[in-house]
Amino acid sequence: MKSNWNPRFFFSTTFLLLTTPLSLTTPSGESVFCSHDQEINSNNSPNGESPLQFVEIERSSNVYEWKIIPQNHNNSNLEVPYLSQRKPTNHQRGPDQSPQYKMIVNMAPFSMTASRSVSGKTILDTSAAELVIANRFLQFGTFLASRWVYGLGEDSGPLLRKMGVNHTMWARGIYETGQGRNLYGSHPFLLNLEDNGRASGLLLINSNAIKVELKEQSGLPSVIFRAHGGVLHFVLFVGDSMKQVVKLYSERIGRPFLPPIWSLGYQISRWGFNSSEQVVAKQSQFKRSVPLDSIGFDLDVLDRKLPFTISENFKSEPPIAESLNGTKIIVNLSWLLQAESSFKPFQTARFKNLLLRNPSGSVHLGVNYPGRVAFPDFSDDKSQAWWTKLVKDYFQTKICFDGLWLDLNEPKSWEGGTHDCPSKNDNSTDHFNIDFGSHTICPSAVHTNGMEHYDLHNLYAWYQTQRTHQALKAIDPDRRWMLVSRGTFLGSGQWAGHWTGDISSSWDHLKQTIPHILTLGLVGLPFVGTDLCRG
Repeated sequence: MKSNWNPRFFFSTTFLLLTTPLSLTTPSGESVFCSHDQEINSNNSPNGESPLQFVEIERSSNVYEWKIIPQNHNNSNLEVPYLSQRKPTNHQRGPDQSPQYKMIVNMAPFSMTASRSVSGKTILDTSAAELVIANRFLQFGTFLASRWVYGLGEDSGPLLRKMGVNHTMWARGIYETGQGRNLYGSHPFLLNLEDNGRASGLLLINSNAIKVELKEQSGLPSVIFRAHGGVLHFVLFVGDSMKQVVKLYSERIGRPFLPPIWSLGYQISRWGFNSSEQVVAKQSQFKRSVPLDSIGFDLDVLDRKLPFTISENFKSEPPIAESLNGTKIIVNLSWLLQAESSFKPFQTARFKNLLLRNPSGSVHLGVNYPGRVAFPDFSDDKSQAWWTKLVKDYFQTKICFDGLWLDLNEPKSWEGGTHDCPSKNDNSTDHFNIDFGSHTICPSAVHTNGMEHYDLHNLYAWYQTQRTHQALKAIDPDRRWMLVSRGTFLGSGQWAGHWTGDISSSWDHLKQTIPHILTLGLVGLPFVGTDLCRG
């Protein structure tokens, strides 16, 4: 984030037969293993019931949605809340809506296959991998229609995803280059382009840590999804083109927001502004040669880099918003609650019980720019009123901004926190190989609803983005606000754009931003930009 000039450009980018072995977890927590020639019936479960539930949620001409869960599954907390609250459809189609696919589901033994109705081309075949539902380890695999795979964000790899690569999805505030190196967001959605131009898409609705393995088996391309908890909740999209599949996908997760028109223009951001006078002078310099639509203020404009503050050097008369004469202002807004009783946002959050805690009950602390910081729990609905008041007061009393830039919200911590963080997965180290507590909240931290951070980590930025969107609407519901977030998840594009984070000023990084931006557009974030001329 420390840089000189950072011009930011934002671009608009736009069943089956299987006899796989089955491993399931029963409600009692015991594992049930079914071999090829066994059926899933009452003999496989100690309580006399089949351990498996197959829940069909939607079956329409282009979409098939389902969940595979243990019997008596009643822990809705393990599901992504806003994407799992869809009731099963009545499966009716209009007279001109014949299905584009044939789906076959077998329950004993379990298998799924999907093929195109006209050509018979197989687009889903779960014989690619063993189905596993166990404690903190889920696995679902399928053969693909072709090797042409796209999506699976966020990383800085090529647009075309290669076989033999694992894609890790666990939000981290570290920029590392290369396919499969997890960055700031989690988007477990892939598009599969067929040789004739037709396409399909497969979405896993799961907010836990995910590893997606692309591999060839017996010369056939396949994908294996592994999740560190949650549920196996999938949506299959079948279309005549990639454009149609992306349209179906964005309809399911939420259409992208419409940004203000000025945000499509030239923007600058700088780490190193010393005063409001320097900002005004720089704006005048730019306007003599380059049309300048907005200026972004980084953390150094704040008092001790604390959110909802402004440095004394920027408390000018007239206010800086008036001095800029129409150039829009974007302010860096972080969650960094300095763990000091003198910092009022921390004090009120602690009083309202809106902070993440250690299993012992003490406030969970990390380290960032202000020093020791606490983590607000944006997943708690009570945080909305608290956050709205902070944002509204900031706008009305500190700085009249036109947009907000949500930073460090993976969330980023320079240390794993005060509680001892497990350095590796507690169940499936061979399958994930993730240091869950590296540069973020300890996964054992507890949210206000009692859930471990393991299950909500990838949703942290999503919740903050939603709360901030609602806060801006409380200020002016008719205004088209500018909002970007570094951390993202499925559906974040409903409220905000994104930028590609802390890249360097190098030709290699500039080259990597092109497929990076295009991939983000495919997974539901078309309003994306990247740093240029970054020190």
